[in-house]
Order: sequence, then C-alpha cells, then structure tokens
Amino acid sequence: MKHFKVLISILNWNNWLSTVETINSVLLSDYKHFEIIILDNNSQDDSVEQLKKKIPGIQVWGLKKNIGYAGAHKKAADYAINNNFDLLWILNNDVKVFQFTLSEFINAHSRNDNSLLGSVSLKEDGKTIQIGSGSELINNQVDLSIPYNQYGGKNYFETIMKERPVSDLEGASFIIPIEIIKKYGFLDTRFFLYGEESDYCYRLRNRFNIQSVIVPDARVIHLASETFRLSPRLTFVKAYYNTRNSHLLHYKYFKGNKLQGNGKILHFFKFFLRHYIVVKSKDKNPDYWVRYYNKLGAFHALLRFKGKYLEPSKFLTTNKSIK
Repeated sequence: MKHFKVLISILNWNNWLSTVETINSVLLSDYKHFEIIILDNNSQDDSVEQLKKKIPGIQVWGLKKNIGYAGAHKKAADYAINNNFDLLWILNNDVKVFQFTLSEFINAHSRNDNSLLGSVSLKEDGKTIQIGSGSELINNQVDLSIPYNQYGGKNYFETIMKERPVSDLEGASFIIPIEIIKKYGFLDTRFFLYGEESDYCYRLRNRFNIQSVIVPDARVIHLASETFRLSPRLTFVKAYYNTRNSHLLHYKYFKGNKLQGNGKILHFFKFFLRHYIVVKSKDKNPDYWVRYYNKLGAFHALLRFKGKYLEPSKFLTTNKSIK
C-alpha cells in the first residue's frame, strides 16, 4: 500500500465527550500515516480545556467565533496545504470509524486519485444503512428515476454496493485530495451549516468533471446530530439552515424555481404578518417555531441570501425567548 499523508479535521461544538469517542476510534486505525486537528467552533462550555486534557498530543484550535462547518474545516485545509499533506479527511464528531475505514479510503484513492471519496454511514446498530449514497448518475447526470439514497434502511451485510461515482457525498465522512483543493478551491463557507458538501460535489463535477465516489468498504457508524441533542431549541437552527440551503442548491443546480412569482411572495407576506401577531400573543409552541424557521429559510433562499443568520449558541438555553 502506498503511503499518503492524511490530515483528519474534526469539528467540536459544546460536545467534547463525543469528540473524544470519535478520536479514540480513529486512533485504532490500522493505517497510521495521519494527523488529527480538532477545531472548536467557539463552544460555550469547557470543551477546549477538556479536549486538551483528555487527548494530549493532538492539536486543538479554539476559534473565537462560530464560523460554520466549511469555515472551520477550511482552516484545516489551509494547514494541510502548507504542511504537505496529500489528503484531507473531514470527519464529524458524532462518527465512529472502524479499524479499516481509513485503509479502505487509501486503497480507493489509489484507484481514484482525482476524485472525492465518501463513506457509507451505518446506524448505531452497526448494520443498518443510514446513508448509502447520493443520487445515481447516468452519463454524468443525476438519474432521477432512481430514489436518492436508494440503499437507506437496508442491511449493509445483505446489500451489494459497488464503488462508483454518485451525485454527492455525506459530509460526515469524506476525503478530499489536497491537489483538488489547490486547483479548484474549497467548500463554500457561505452555507454556514448544511449543504456545503453537496454544493462542492455538484460544482466540481459540473465544472471540472471531478467525480464524487462512494466507497462502501470505508464504512462508518454515524450517530447523527449528536450536537443538536444539547437543546430542543437547536431544532429551529437546523430547520432554518436545512431548508434555506436545500432550496439554494435546488435553484443553483436544478432549473426549476418552485418559489418564484408574486403569489409566493404574497404567501410569505401573509405568513410573516401572522407571525408578528403570534409573537405579540407570546405563543411559544415548538412546532410553530419549526414551521416559522422553515418558512424563513425558504424566504431567504428566494432572496438568494447566504451566510450566517442564526447564531446557534443563542439557542442553547431554554429560559430565554426565541426572538
């Protein structure tokens, strides 16, 4: 096996215990040519101190403000470029890797040296597929006749999946060759949260014919949204960014625009007028607020608004009003 120097970039936000568990699984890897950087996105707890204490010898960078998923990982990408790494492995802190996961990525990179590589993620039981792939491709275009994530929910050990190009990869565990970053740039930091990796995969394939390859043998266990369990109110943050960015991706890569037209603008006007009345009446039903932030995200997408709008740390406590 050829040796490639791998930088593993892991984000932490108020969840150092999960981060430690992820790193402990990485340290058991049978492929040893890697370095780990933890980027703490301005946690409100003692994460930085705890991480330095629990895993000495691993770099922990405490950021002064939350700059989002791509913004933080970009700092690791810059470090990788300046220190002659070959590959950047972006890994969520709610993921557990297997001893062979990185080795399988290295083998796949030897076969696909100019491609992005992604894991198949399993649920906590270690056998049920959570995300098996993006959309299938035919003639390098998305095949809409096949469902997105067609293997989701199936038993991994009873499912035959080939290593192949797909539409996009899950951001919880994927590898970017450093040469691709040098030539074509990095993920768009303006998404802040959700959708960055899909945008990157689509952009590289459409503009530069860089493929996103799913590697079924490089599987991981993804506990999924561990950080969002810190507070029920973080559901509102998830609703906003998920809705906004999914619409932005739709507008950018799929010609139709479901929200254009004066009728839709009037729809939003009526909704936000009702919202003003609800706020005045101090209605704090959580289901309502999820709908509100979904609507707000869709409206901001209509305006092509990107960037950080909601500060996640403001949604950590439950003893303050939402607005």
